[in-house]
Formats: sequence, C-alpha cells, structure tokens
Amino acid sequence: MLTEEIVEAVKENSNVSRIIQDTLSDHEKRAREMKRLFLAYKGDVPIKKRIMPDPSKINETLANDFRGLIVDEAVGYLFGKPITYTLDHRAYKDERTYKENHELLRHFCIRNNIEDLDADTGKYAAICGYAGRLLYVDRNGEERACLVPPWECLWIQNETTGSIQLAFRYFDILIQEGDQKVSRTKVEVYDRENVTVYLQDGKGNYDLIEGPVPHLFERVPLIGFENNTELLGDFEKVEALIDAYDKTVSDAQNEIEEFRLAYLLLTGAEIDEDTLIKARATGVIELPSEGDAKYLTKVLQTEFIENQKDTLERNIFRFARAVDMADEDFSGGAMSGESRKWKLLSLENKAVTKERKFAKALREQFRTLATAWNKKGYSIDPEDIEFQFHRALPVDLLYQTQIVSGLAGHVSKRTILEQVDFITDVEQELRRIEEENAAYIDLDRVEE
Repeated sequence: MLTEEIVEAVKENSNVSRIIQDTLSDHEKRAREMKRLFLAYKGDVPIKKRIMPDPSKINETLANDFRGLIVDEAVGYLFGKPITYTLDHRAYKDERTYKENHELLRHFCIRNNIEDLDADTGKYAAICGYAGRLLYVDRNGEERACLVPPWECLWIQNETTGSIQLAFRYFDILIQEGDQKVSRTKVEVYDRENVTVYLQDGKGNYDLIEGPVPHLFERVPLIGFENNTELLGDFEKVEALIDAYDKTVSDAQNEIEEFRLAYLLLTGAEIDEDTLIKARATGVIELPSEGDAKYLTKVLQTEFIENQKDTLERNIFRFARAVDMADEDFSGGAMSGESRKWKLLSLENKAVTKERKFAKALREQFRTLATAWNKKGYSIDPEDIEFQFHRALPVDLLYQTQIVSGLAGHVSKRTILEQVDFITDVEQELRRIEEENAAYIDLDRVEE
C-alpha cells in the first residue's frame, strides 16, 4: 500500500490489523539484528558460544570488548560534554518574552534530564544505527521526552517529501488470559494529531483497545535519531575482525593451557602411582641409570600470534574510525592537545556525521514541542532554539590563549569565545562579561 493509503486506513480504522501485521513483519529482521547488536555490546558475543569438536580439549572463550570501546569512545567524545541549549537573544526585541521562553526551555531540559537522555540516545544510535525518542505530555500537563529502543519503533514517511506520516511503537506485555499470563504485542500508532493503541490477540490479529486520543502535538511525536545515512552501528563493519581477534587470543590461551599440561615422557623405567605422587610433591624422581625423563611439549609461535593480533587490532581501530587511546603515539606525555587533534581526525569525521544527524532530529523535536508550547501561550519559534555540540578533548590552555590574544580587536567577542573549548555556554559568558563591566568603576572618571 502507498503511504497515503496507510494513513487513511489508520484514520478510518479500516483493515488496520493487516497493516500492522505487514509493517511489523517487514521490520522484524532489522529489529532482530538491532537486538543482537545491543546484546553484543553488552558482551553476548560469538566466542562465548564456541564449542570445540573435541569436548576434552581446553576451550578458553576470551572476549575482548572492542565493541564497547568503539561505542563508548564515540559517545564520550561527542556527548561527554553536554549539548548546550540556548535561545537566540537577537531574535527577541522584548526582554520579558526572551526570559520567559528561556526559562521554558531550561525547565524542559532539567525536567527531562536532557544531558543523560542525549547521551543514552547517542549510545543506542551508535550501537544499532538509530534510536527513538518519544515526546508526550504527562498528567501535570508538562512536556516530557523518553528514549525508545530502536527495535521497538519504526516510521512511515511520504515517498516524495520524506516527511513522517506515521510512527509505530510496539513492545511485548504480559496479560492475563484465563488462569495464565501470556505475552502479547502492544502497538501504539502515532499520526500528526492522535495516538491509537492496538493489542494482539491469540490469533495474531490486532484489536483496537484505545483511541484515537489527541497527543497534544501537531506533528508526529516519535522522533528518530539516526547514526548515519546507512543506519549502521559503529562496530558493525568490523565485527568479523573483532571475532577473529577473540578467536586468536582464545586459541593462544588454549595453547598455553595445553603447554602447562604437557606430558611427562619416561624412557627406560616403569613408575607406579605412588612414585608419581611423591614426584609431584618433591619435584624429584628416581630412575635407573639407563632411564630418562622429560616433558613432551610443543613450541608456541608467539611472534606469529602477536603479529596477527597487532594486525587485527590496527584494522579494527582503522575501519571503525576509532582511536586507541592507550597507544603511546597518542597518549605519550610529549603529545600536546593540538597534536592529539590531528590523530583524532578519523574519529572527528565520524563525530561530524553523528552531530549533523543528531541536530536534524533535535530540530524536529523542537518543532514538535513548539506546537504544544504555542498552545500554552508561549510565542516561541523553534528556529530560535540553538544547540551547540562540544568535544571532550584535552585542552591546551596556552595554545588557546594565544589564539584569543591574536584575534582580539579583529573579530567579535562572540566569535573569540566560540573558539575556546572550556567555554560551553557563550551566551552565559557574554552576560557575565557585561555584568562585570557594569560593576567596574573607572577611577579616571570619578569626580574629585
């Protein structure tokens, strides 16, 4: 069916059960893959499930958490310093209106722990390729936002304009049927005005249980935060390399364990059990003059193993566009903050893509929120809401001081402050400067 036909069918509650079944069925493969990626991030990886053909052989299953490192590094780099949300002061001629809207924005951020929500949203997107965020109005009439796992949400958009027409949020719940509890799928369907709720029955059909109920926004309130255009997680492309690294390390450990259990080879003598027990306790064994004892071992190819590990590790970081922070070339004491920035170029390029996609979703979020705020009498234009991303980087204060000194008198104060990494809120810093200047007394102008 075309998007318009689906939207119309949902509004008229016509053949909706079939539409939901087909929509969720199309999303099932992707949802299953995203759940696997999330479990892999948490440590459920192939090496831990490995079974040896010979059960008697040692089977070490050593997982190396490259997945967690790649994701946590990118999320920490982009969201370690929280996004700064401000209003464009220049867009307001009325100071009172500016302050009211600024407080509205500030309270929304505080009420929803926006710093934590942004970091979690970025993490889920980095793992699975995208994440969802649902806007809703609570019982007190306050606008709220919550994270929705990506395997629980999907969108239907207009093929021509790309605008979102419908959003589906679905998840399993336990309901009582007779004397037992059974799992059923609950589906919330959001359009630009209402939310309608359906519940799966025992035959797989979906029955209307609530709605349509106004969600108090004038746009679809379930918003998608993409990690990139391809909707790929940060470690998806290098999973085969990570699994190979785990196998190499585990097999090397198996060899070491087998080496410790090397066989004792005796020639020219027969030893009973009591003698072997005594030998283990004392480390001494008596043999006839023609007898000999030695361990049967094999030589470990340690150089080959280390070379293989190094190659895999380099390629993992290279193709995941991540940085090995423990590498001496990066963490060495002689490295300055500016030098490290050059070594962070691949990570920075990836962060720029994430930032653009995140900013796009934030704009949609504030456009949606503004429709509810305007109903309350706030004349707030979502285009006036500004958000600034920061990087969690070592700060070379001397270098930045030289930049500030060199720019002074040539560009505006705002532009200069925007170049200083440790200043996260330029608007607030400008206000502080004004307050300090207002309190400053020019002694040369004081009348005697």
